[in-house]
Amino acid sequence: MGPVFETVGAWLTEQGFEYDTQGEEVFSFRYRGENGIWQCFVVCREAEEQVLFYSAAPVAVPEERRIDMAEFILRANYGSVLGGFEMDVDDGELRYATGLDFTDTKLDPLMLRNMVLSNVLMMDTYLPGALAVIHGGVAPDEAIDKTEQVEAEEEAEA
Repeated sequence: MGPVFETVGAWLTEQGFEYDTQGEEVFSFRYRGENGIWQCFVVCREAEEQVLFYSAAPVAVPEERRIDMAEFILRANYGSVLGGFEMDVDDGELRYATGLDFTDTKLDPLMLRNMVLSNVLMMDTYLPGALAVIHGGVAPDEAIDKTEQVEAEEEAEA
């Protein structure tokens, strides 16, 4: 077990996440946001001194909605600084990805916290819009407009 895997495992345990492992590289756990529950994955890349974090949407995008979802993703990612949505065009998996490269420095639990929180916040914010495109047949631009309007209203209330 490498130091990256140990640091990530200790942090997840400290945060109260109940996780599974896949070898000595991947942690997985379920996350409950305000707008849904989804699977998360932490990939520890020891040799590269990197940690990747993925939030996978709870449903796959049906083939007939993938073009619209691609537009939704482009609109959601525009201006995104710390991560981005991605979709597997073959099976419709939709996820949000963030990563850390800590080459020549020590992986710090605060870095992990910031990466994870920014990731799950983005998934939680955009999940209702993504689901509206997937299930409701809502146009991508309308789904983004509504999502970002709700986000702006919540920020104004805070």
